[in-house]
Amino acid sequence: MTIAPKPPRAPADLSPAARKLWAKLHDDYVIDDAARLATLHEGLRAYDRAAEAAAIVTAQGITVLDRYGVPKVNPAVDVEHRSRTLFLAAMKQLQFKVDDAPPPKIGRPPRGR
Repeated sequence: MTIAPKPPRAPADLSPAARKLWAKLHDDYVIDDAARLATLHEGLRAYDRAAEAAAIVTAQGITVLDRYGVPKVNPAVDVEHRSRTLFLAAMKQLQFKVDDAPPPKIGRPPRGR
C-alpha cells in the first residue's frame, strides 16, 4: 500500500479563494512536477486578478468618465477579461476539465425530413 504524497502548500500570495481552489485541484488531480505547479500558480494569480478587477467593475461600473467627462469603458473590464482568459488557458494547459459541456459537434447538421 502506497501513501499519496501530501500536496504542496498553496503559495502565500494567493487569496483564500485561490488557496481553496489550489487544495481542491490537488485533491482531484496529480500535480507533481515544477512546470505544472508553476502553471497552476500563475493561473490562480490570474484568477485572483480577475476577481479583484470584477470587484472594481462592480463598485465603479462598466463605464467611467475620462478627464473630459466623457464616458469610456472602465479599464478594469479589460483586466478582468484578460485575467479570466489567462486562468482558463492555464486550466486548459494543465488539462483540467473546465466545464461539463459536451464537445461541439463538427460538420453540417443532419437533414430533417
